[in-house]
Amino acid sequence: MKKSLIMVCITLVALSFASAALAKKFTCKIALIHSEDLYKDSGYPTAVVFKNIVEAQTGGEIEVKIYPNSQLGKETEAMEGLQIGTIQIASPSVGAASKFVSEMYSLNFPFMFNSHLEAWQFYDSDFVKEAMKPARKKGFRYLGQTDDGGGFVCLTNSKHPVKKPSDLSDIKMRDLEHPGKLAFWKALGVSATPIPWEELYISLQTGVVDGQSNGFGIISWAKLWEVQQYATLLKHYYGSLSWFVSEKWFQKLPANYQEIVVQAMDEAKWAGRGVVALKNITGAAEATEQGMEVYYPTADEINAFRTLGQPAYVNWVKEKTGSDLVDKAIAEIDKIRTQNKVVK
Repeated sequence: MKKSLIMVCITLVALSFASAALAKKFTCKIALIHSEDLYKDSGYPTAVVFKNIVEAQTGGEIEVKIYPNSQLGKETEAMEGLQIGTIQIASPSVGAASKFVSEMYSLNFPFMFNSHLEAWQFYDSDFVKEAMKPARKKGFRYLGQTDDGGGFVCLTNSKHPVKKPSDLSDIKMRDLEHPGKLAFWKALGVSATPIPWEELYISLQTGVVDGQSNGFGIISWAKLWEVQQYATLLKHYYGSLSWFVSEKWFQKLPANYQEIVVQAMDEAKWAGRGVVALKNITGAAEATEQGMEVYYPTADEINAFRTLGQPAYVNWVKEKTGSDLVDKAIAEIDKIRTQNKVVK
């Protein structure tokens, strides 16, 4: 009898451990630089949709926690967290991502796209997915892309309208601390000054710099019309966020959960893209209402800037990376444009 009771106890203990193992949860922390606002930029809405899909399809086995407003650190710190597995998902801007994933330098260059459709087709392509595979060895698995601040950027300044490259001769521009972008401005006859985002408004207000580049979505929520009078929708860069999952954490997931994570981001990114596309349109209208003079250049006018600036960046990235990936990216975009024409 005693033996039977002992066996029953052992069995119950074993079952309890088995149940605990089956009930084990995976925690997925998403690091965002964006605020907890569904209608401001693509980060938070993308994360919210991703969270709901993943938790529903795994029955809560993967618990997704969203940390907005750089609670887990700035972009560089978030990328470092992905590498060691303390952060599971992050969406750095191109500038931050490039420091860790050099391929990004070749996948975001001046005057890449003519439309949002081209950009989405490119970043969703097998070409980009293949190009990003080496990043897995560094700890980053590419999940997809959403637009940052409206995608296409405007060139704004406080001095006068900009319609041709020579109009920039007396304008002090701000950009990121990115040698390729600085080479781009130099080719246009501008000595750009690297200034962090946190210092941009006051730098424009005090005249440290006269101009900057951002999408209408960012111009709107940052109220840059208070310190900028003129805007040219030059579309010289495409603001983009790359969504990465920690390779270290990803490999710990069962195969079916890995598939859920990948597919969830494939769906969630469209929520972020939709929000930003709408914000870009309403932001442009708001900027005009607030007194900003917005100029929409012709294709020939844009090409005058492209002819000077794009080769400087392309040459820089080839020297920087020792790779022809940027040439392959240009060929991929040409291929997308040809396919789109055939469809039409």
